[in-house]
Amino acid sequence: MPLTKDDAVQIHDRLIAEHGGTSGILNERMIEFAVATASRKKDPVYEAASVLEFIAKNHPFTDGNKRTAFASAATVLRLDGRALVAQDEAAIGFMLEVSANGLTLAEIASWLKDRLERLEEAEAHSMKPDEEDRPGSEEETKRSAIQETLEAHKELMKKLSKL
Repeated sequence: MPLTKDDAVQIHDRLIAEHGGTSGILNERMIEFAVATASRKKDPVYEAASVLEFIAKNHPFTDGNKRTAFASAATVLRLDGRALVAQDEAAIGFMLEVSANGLTLAEIASWLKDRLERLEEAEAHSMKPDEEDRPGSEEETKRSAIQETLEAHKELMKKLSKL
Protein backbone atom coordinates (compact mmCIF):
# COMPACT_ATOMS: atom_id res chain seq x y z
CA MET A 1 0.00 0.00 0.00
CA PRO A 2 2.18 2.86 -1.27
CA LEU A 3 2.03 6.42 -0.03
CA THR A 4 0.36 8.85 -2.43
CA LYS A 5 0.90 12.54 -3.04
CA ASP A 6 -2.30 13.24 -1.11
CA ASP A 7 -0.99 11.21 1.84
CA ALA A 8 2.27 13.19 1.89
CA VAL A 9 0.35 16.48 1.68
CA GLN A 10 -1.97 15.34 4.49
CA ILE A 11 1.05 14.50 6.66
CA HIS A 12 2.61 17.88 5.88
CA ASP A 13 -0.59 19.83 6.58
CA ARG A 14 -1.14 18.07 9.90
CA LEU A 15 2.44 18.68 11.01
CA ILE A 16 2.25 22.37 10.10
CA ALA A 17 -1.09 22.74 11.88
CA GLU A 18 0.19 21.05 15.03
CA HIS A 19 3.78 22.28 15.23
CA GLY A 20 3.77 25.52 13.25
CA GLY A 21 5.40 26.74 10.11
CA THR A 22 4.29 28.00 6.75
CA SER A 23 1.82 25.81 4.90
CA GLY A 24 2.12 25.41 1.18
CA ILE A 25 3.52 23.44 -1.70
CA LEU A 26 6.41 24.78 -3.75
CA ASN A 27 6.39 22.01 -6.33
CA GLU A 28 3.51 19.55 -6.56
CA ARG A 29 5.20 17.55 -9.32
CA MET A 30 8.17 16.94 -7.02
CA ILE A 31 5.86 15.39 -4.43
CA GLU A 32 4.22 13.23 -7.11
CA PHE A 33 7.65 12.15 -8.35
CA ALA A 34 8.85 11.39 -4.81
CA VAL A 35 5.97 9.05 -3.99
CA ALA A 36 5.91 7.47 -7.48
CA THR A 37 9.63 6.72 -7.33
CA ALA A 38 9.35 5.36 -3.80
CA SER A 39 6.37 3.15 -4.67
CA ARG A 40 8.45 1.34 -7.32
CA LYS A 41 10.84 0.03 -4.66
CA LYS A 42 10.21 -3.63 -3.87
CA ASP A 43 11.58 -3.37 -0.32
CA PRO A 44 9.46 -1.23 2.07
CA VAL A 45 12.64 0.00 3.79
CA TYR A 46 13.91 1.34 0.47
CA GLU A 47 10.47 2.74 -0.28
CA ALA A 48 10.59 4.63 3.02
CA ALA A 49 14.21 5.69 2.44
CA SER A 50 13.38 6.94 -1.04
CA VAL A 51 10.45 9.14 0.01
CA LEU A 52 12.46 10.43 3.00
CA GLU A 53 15.48 11.26 0.83
CA PHE A 54 13.53 12.99 -1.90
CA ILE A 55 11.42 15.20 0.34
CA ALA A 56 14.27 16.08 2.72
CA LYS A 57 16.73 16.92 -0.04
CA ASN A 58 14.44 18.59 -2.59
CA HIS A 59 12.17 20.66 -0.33
CA PRO A 60 8.89 20.46 -2.27
CA PHE A 61 6.98 22.13 0.60
CA THR A 62 7.26 25.72 1.77
CA ASP A 63 8.19 24.56 5.29
CA GLY A 64 8.34 21.33 7.29
CA ASN A 65 10.22 19.23 4.74
CA LYS A 66 12.35 17.33 7.30
CA ARG A 67 9.29 16.62 9.44
CA THR A 68 7.23 15.53 6.45
CA ALA A 69 10.06 13.36 5.11
CA PHE A 70 10.56 11.54 8.42
CA ALA A 71 6.84 11.10 9.10
CA SER A 72 6.18 9.90 5.55
CA ALA A 73 8.94 7.29 5.83
CA ALA A 74 7.71 6.18 9.25
CA THR A 75 4.17 5.86 7.84
CA VAL A 76 5.40 3.66 4.96
CA LEU A 77 7.10 1.42 7.50
CA ARG A 78 4.05 1.35 9.80
CA LEU A 79 1.90 0.29 6.85
CA ASP A 80 4.33 -2.62 6.49
CA GLY A 81 3.82 -3.56 10.15
CA ARG A 82 7.02 -2.02 11.49
CA ALA A 83 7.70 0.90 13.79
CA LEU A 84 10.61 3.28 13.37
CA VAL A 85 12.18 3.66 16.82
CA ALA A 86 14.95 6.22 17.29
CA GLN A 87 16.09 8.60 19.99
CA ASP A 88 15.03 12.14 19.08
CA GLU A 89 18.58 13.54 19.05
CA ALA A 90 19.81 10.74 16.77
CA ALA A 91 16.85 11.28 14.43
CA ILE A 92 17.47 15.04 14.34
CA GLY A 93 21.13 14.53 13.45
CA PHE A 94 20.13 12.00 10.82
CA MET A 95 17.57 14.35 9.24
CA LEU A 96 20.05 17.25 9.21
CA GLU A 97 22.61 15.03 7.49
CA VAL A 98 20.08 13.77 4.92
CA SER A 99 18.81 17.27 4.12
CA ALA A 100 22.39 18.48 3.64
CA ASN A 101 22.89 15.74 1.00
CA GLY A 102 25.23 13.90 3.33
CA LEU A 103 23.80 10.39 2.91
CA THR A 104 23.09 8.08 -0.01
CA LEU A 105 19.85 6.16 -0.43
CA ALA A 106 21.60 2.97 0.76
CA GLU A 107 22.89 4.75 3.89
CA ILE A 108 19.43 6.14 4.62
CA ALA A 109 17.89 2.67 4.20
CA SER A 110 20.54 1.18 6.50
CA TRP A 111 19.85 3.80 9.21
CA LEU A 112 16.12 3.08 9.01
CA LYS A 113 16.57 -0.69 8.98
CA ASP A 114 18.72 -0.54 12.13
CA ARG A 115 15.86 1.21 13.98
CA LEU A 116 12.88 -0.96 13.09
CA GLU A 117 10.72 -2.97 15.44
CA ARG A 118 7.88 -5.26 14.45
CA LEU A 119 4.49 -3.92 15.54
CA GLU A 120 2.30 -6.25 17.53
CA GLU A 121 -0.05 -8.20 15.28
CA ALA A 122 -3.04 -6.33 16.68
CA GLU A 123 -1.42 -3.00 15.78
CA ALA A 124 -0.05 -3.93 12.35
CA HIS A 125 -1.55 -1.98 9.49
CA SER A 126 -0.85 -4.33 6.62
CA MET A 127 -4.10 -4.96 4.77
CA LYS A 128 -5.62 -8.36 5.36
CA PRO A 129 -6.77 -10.15 2.19
CA ASP A 130 -10.44 -10.06 3.23
CA GLU A 131 -10.31 -6.26 3.56
CA GLU A 132 -9.32 -5.69 -0.06
CA ASP A 133 -12.89 -5.70 -1.32
CA ARG A 134 -14.30 -3.29 1.25
CA PRO A 135 -14.61 0.25 -0.10
CA GLY A 136 -12.51 2.78 1.76
CA SER A 137 -10.54 0.26 3.80
CA GLU A 138 -7.19 1.24 2.25
CA GLU A 139 -7.84 4.91 2.95
CA GLU A 140 -8.96 4.13 6.50
CA THR A 141 -5.82 2.04 7.03
CA LYS A 142 -3.62 4.86 5.77
CA ARG A 143 -5.40 7.49 7.88
CA SER A 144 -4.94 5.34 10.95
CA ALA A 145 -1.27 4.69 10.15
CA ILE A 146 -0.64 8.42 9.64
CA GLN A 147 -2.36 9.27 12.92
CA GLU A 148 -0.42 6.65 14.86
CA THR A 149 2.87 7.69 13.24
CA LEU A 150 2.37 11.36 14.08
CA GLU A 151 1.43 10.48 17.65
CA ALA A 152 4.42 8.15 18.08
CA HIS A 153 6.84 10.84 16.86
CA LYS A 154 5.12 13.90 18.33
CA GLU A 155 8.10 15.08 20.43
CA LEU A 156 10.52 14.59 17.53
CA MET A 157 8.23 16.56 15.21
CA LYS A 158 8.10 19.36 17.76
CA LYS A 159 11.91 19.44 17.96
CA LEU A 160 12.33 19.32 14.19
CA SER A 161 9.93 22.26 13.84
CA LYS A 162 12.41 24.43 15.77
CA LEU A 163 15.24 23.86 13.26
